[in-house]
Amino acid sequence: MKKGLLALGLALSTLLAGCSSVKTGHFYQNDGPPTLARKGQAATQIPKIEPFRTATLRPYTVLGKRYVPLNGDLPYQKRGTASWYGKQFHNKKTATGERYDMHELTAAHPTMPLPSYAEVTNLDNGKKVIVRVNDRGPFLHGRLIDLSYEAARQLGYADKGTARVEVKRLTFADIRALREKSDRREPVAEPQPLTAPEAIPLKAYVIETPVVAENIPEQVPVGTVPVAPVTVQPQAPVLDNEIVAVTPTPVSSPFNVALPSGPYSVQLGAFTDRERAADFLAHTQAVLASQDVKLGVRLIERQGVFKIVTDKTTTPEAARALVKPLNVLLGIQAFITRL
Repeated sequence: MKKGLLALGLALSTLLAGCSSVKTGHFYQNDGPPTLARKGQAATQIPKIEPFRTATLRPYTVLGKRYVPLNGDLPYQKRGTASWYGKQFHNKKTATGERYDMHELTAAHPTMPLPSYAEVTNLDNGKKVIVRVNDRGPFLHGRLIDLSYEAARQLGYADKGTARVEVKRLTFADIRALREKSDRREPVAEPQPLTAPEAIPLKAYVIETPVVAENIPEQVPVGTVPVAPVTVQPQAPVLDNEIVAVTPTPVSSPFNVALPSGPYSVQLGAFTDRERAADFLAHTQAVLASQDVKLGVRLIERQGVFKIVTDKTTTPEAARALVKPLNVLLGIQAFITRL
């Protein structure tokens, strides 16, 4: 029985490693729009001032290139090529630790502080959209920004793949101005005339329990009981621009321990297309850097399959200890593999 299960497991592993259909190695082989469109109203994004994630402000390296993020609430405006990403990364973790939803108005940018808000304009048709930047990328082909599928759809280029755009980061001052402008547009409710309350009819009640005189407290003349004054301490207002960055509470991490040597690694994904594999590798490196995780990952080729694995090989026990934290951190289904 055990041999039969082992043979079945090996057959399934071989099928997953060599398959070039919809999924390969727990990841979509080809990116693209959702299989089924989401019904309901189109997504909107209301900008708000949020603290930056401290780790996302630090320089990081992806595919051998060093990136230096904007270190604070600084303006940014640039023109370039926008792409979009869809189901390949749907429900996977972003650089801020949130799950990517291709149906929401979000974006990935290599150097904006995270999270940020940006106004993106399609220079070919004039359409505009506001997105929340909560991920790192793009890192290939000199693209300026990666938008979610929904953002690309609203800008009118989801079917084309790329578009010429202008990207403007909304500073805290920009967001406050938009909020004040929106507040002025809110309709003011007309005051309603006051009406006298309806008369409440009096009812007769029968007291069944006799009233004993000794249980009736003495009446106290008004003004004879001193009342201590109540002092209200004023609360200092919290200003938007005082919230700059937030640092997560440090916790013990399995990534910060020395790994014993061995032939095993953790596989994060497998692709039959090198460019898709490189794109996923870059995104993984960026997410790990944004979460302040010092764990190397690399791309290897095995019989025409491009695999993303952890950089150092180790024992099966040590590799297995990394699987669950990586699944939580990246929103994936990693597994150990022998190299």
